[in-house]
Amino acid sequence: MLFFVDQIDNDVATLVFEEQEINIPLSFLPKNLSEGDFLEIIFNLNKKESSIVKRDVETLIKELSNENTGEEFDI
Repeated sequence: MLFFVDQIDNDVATLVFEEQEINIPLSFLPKNLSEGDFLEIIFNLNKKESSIVKRDVETLIKELSNENTGEEFDI
């Protein structure tokens, strides 16, 4: 996908793709980015990482459920 760098203001770049605008902090983008540049952005789905996080969350929920005695606790 090609995104057009429409403007840069206050450390935020406004990117345009098919008449849609998105604002992204410059800290996430290449250092030498300028207004008028094009960015090629590729999105990849990472099923392996998704599975790991899902498993970790399920484990944490089970642990918290087993520890719940109905008593008050401090956060």
